[in-house]
Amino acid sequence: MRRAARCRAGAGEHRRDRQADRAGSGSATRLVDRMAKAGLVERHADPQDRRKSLVTLAPEARARIGAAWDVPGKAFGAVLETYRDEELAVIADCLERAGAVGRAQAERLAGPDAS
Repeated sequence: MRRAARCRAGAGEHRRDRQADRAGSGSATRLVDRMAKAGLVERHADPQDRRKSLVTLAPEARARIGAAWDVPGKAFGAVLETYRDEELAVIADCLERAGAVGRAQAERLAGPDAS
């Protein structure tokens, strides 16, 4: 589930085998099967390795996610418009650094020694 939690609307393609590394091949396959059946994702052949498949967010799911973020996006935009450019640069730097820390910790927790 950790891999599924990282999926974002603009994240693009993900290799199903990377999900399987953490969840187990059968579990990942069943999860992707359920998501595909629900119209959330689409499978595509991996052009580099025909034994593998790539999973992308389905266009309809992408549209639903975009619509769901329309109102919050406008609200965040209204808040951000109250800051000067210099302040926005500090905010962007802080968010970028915090995101890097979060990604590093997620990788650490999902690493081979994670229990």
